[in-house]
Amino acid sequence: MIDVQDVVKSYGGRRVVDRVSFRAEDGLVTGFVGPNGAGKSTVLRMAAQITRADEGRVLVDGEPFGQAPLPARRLGIFLSAETLPDRMTGIGFLRYAARSQGVPVARAAELIGLVGLEGAESKRIASYSLGMRQRLGIAVAMLCEPSNLVLDEPINGLDPDAIRWLRGFVTGVARAGNAVLLSSHHMAELGLVADRVVMLDRGRVVRTGSLDEFVTVGQRRCYIEALDLDAAVAALRAEGVRAEPSRQGVLAFDIEPERAGAIVYRAGGTLRHLSSETPSLEDSYFASLGAAEATGEQR
Repeated sequence: MIDVQDVVKSYGGRRVVDRVSFRAEDGLVTGFVGPNGAGKSTVLRMAAQITRADEGRVLVDGEPFGQAPLPARRLGIFLSAETLPDRMTGIGFLRYAARSQGVPVARAAELIGLVGLEGAESKRIASYSLGMRQRLGIAVAMLCEPSNLVLDEPINGLDPDAIRWLRGFVTGVARAGNAVLLSSHHMAELGLVADRVVMLDRGRVVRTGSLDEFVTVGQRRCYIEALDLDAAVAALRAEGVRAEPSRQGVLAFDIEPERAGAIVYRAGGTLRHLSSETPSLEDSYFASLGAAEATGEQR
């Protein structure tokens, strides 16, 4: 488990992380989201003890990561593909990392297979695409089979096949009982793997909860198609219902399908389609950002 406890960090007199607390539980993928500059990467760097917190602490399985007898078995970290050494080969770098951690060098070949870099292991990292670098970085993070995993924007640069691979990999690590903390701007993909979501904005946690809680609170809506769509929209709006164009119909917000259908029917409309819709993680993310900016509240 990764336990972030009331951490604070300032740079140049500006507080970029302000009393952030949350947990990434064992057996779950915790999605870590927020706009650029929200403080996500700083929090991840504090978890890895690359950056020291001004106040608060981050515990990994009950103690700071750096104090573990074998830190790399406690926490696997991938924060940036830019730090990989261009002049080394993929397999050469993994073998070097294995020796530095006291891991059998045979583990390097296992990891090449694990992340799907077969055929490219003997090429210099300088020749790797961003997606290949991302895979290699994940391989290094998994070198010592850690019980916790931190990944910062691992989807960047991946093609569709690699994204599907990453999806299965991340969920497999979590289902094996490990904690995964995954930062990403790719909401559609994150929505397919995350069990819980923590959202930062301007250095503070503004929303947290299970994926279901995150995407459904205050987000009731239904999809409507009608023979006379303009008349249906007019009837809904006359009742104070927000209705916006979507696909071949409209989305009606904060209303149950039964009531929406009754409004259209009473106005003489004929429905072609009526269904309840669950918003996506991306929908909820932008709704939460908008609410925070409109109210100035940081929950």
